[in-house]
Amino acid sequence: GRGMPVGQHASGIPTVQVIFTVLHAGGKFGQGGYKSAGGLHGVGASVVNALSSWLEVTVWRDNYEYFMRFEKGGHPV
Repeated sequence: GRGMPVGQHASGIPTVQVIFTVLHAGGKFGQGGYKSAGGLHGVGASVVNALSSWLEVTVWRDNYEYFMRFEKGGHPV
C-alpha cells in the first residue's frame, strides 16, 4: 500500500496520531475516503495502542522519518 499519511488531519492533529488513537480511523484519508466505516474496519491500530503499555510508530515517507511514542494507550509522549 501507500503507507500512512503523515500530514495534519482535518481535526488539527497529526494523521498518524488519529490512526493510533481514534476508533474507525482507518477508512482511508484524503479524497478517496469512506463517508462512513462500520464494524471492525479501522480499529486495529487504535485497539493495539489502547491495550499496550507503550507503542512506538516510525513512518518513513518522502525521504523523511516520522516518529511517535504512545504510553498507556493515550496521547503521544
